[in-house]
Amino acid sequence: MIIAIPTNNTGRNTETPGRGQNAAYCTYVADAGFEPILVPMETDPNVIASIADGLLLAGGIDIDPMYYGLSNYSSFNVDPAKDAAERALFHAFRVEGKPIFGVCRGFQLMYREYMKRVESECNYFDYEEHMVKHAQTSDLNTRRSIPSHFVRANTDSLFGLTPEKDRNPLSMVPVNSMHHQVAVLNFGQVNKDSSLDMKKYGADEPVIHKISGFELVAWSLRGVRQPTKGTNTKEKDINNHWCIIEAMKINDWGAPIMGVQWHPEELKDIRLIRNFFKPKTTGNVLEA
Repeated sequence: MIIAIPTNNTGRNTETPGRGQNAAYCTYVADAGFEPILVPMETDPNVIASIADGLLLAGGIDIDPMYYGLSNYSSFNVDPAKDAAERALFHAFRVEGKPIFGVCRGFQLMYREYMKRVESECNYFDYEEHMVKHAQTSDLNTRRSIPSHFVRANTDSLFGLTPEKDRNPLSMVPVNSMHHQVAVLNFGQVNKDSSLDMKKYGADEPVIHKISGFELVAWSLRGVRQPTKGTNTKEKDINNHWCIIEAMKINDWGAPIMGVQWHPEELKDIRLIRNFFKPKTTGNVLEA
């Protein structure tokens, strides 16, 4: 199974820029039993989508908000040419119906494209160019392979576990954190539109995890300042309550799509992409 990984535009200020990618992604894909191939920005995305079996959109620099009609107030070192090339790859694989997995920046690009698709249908989804308490690797001066916070996750969906009777699939999962742009979900509005009695269910965690074709797989509340009902009250506005989307699936857009906000390639968490890309097995032998 061949997994395509787009390259970065390196040395953009030089006369002849280079093309490269963090080797951790290639090792991650290879260790999972697949064949990684690096894709330069100049390559025809439709050709790559016809050759490769899946796409991994890797982490990297910030997404340029200008493309989505927003001013850039906190997005660093943006590269519109890279964004355009990866958007084209994403949609080429999506049209082919081939699986697409996004890590950090890759997750954010897919999420922004999904927001653009559904913006006229609902107001559940939003995006913040800067959120504190999420660039933990640099803030705490820790190695990229060391987890720094927990996310609440549906581990059945995340890792492909078999649901068991009377077992709650929601667990706290340790992850690393190297970003400041975040995808956010107004789960208070989701719950309200679903006519849930939030006095019964509470308002501190999402209750509904599937919203049409969108699936909330993991989330956290780190750094989120929740709205209150008024300027002089501490009472929570349970109809306007937000969480950070740490992992998602999009199940109604022509192809299997999944993204995580953390960096599993640094954690060597190969079960994550093995579950997603689902290689064939013969006996005890993995067929990539």
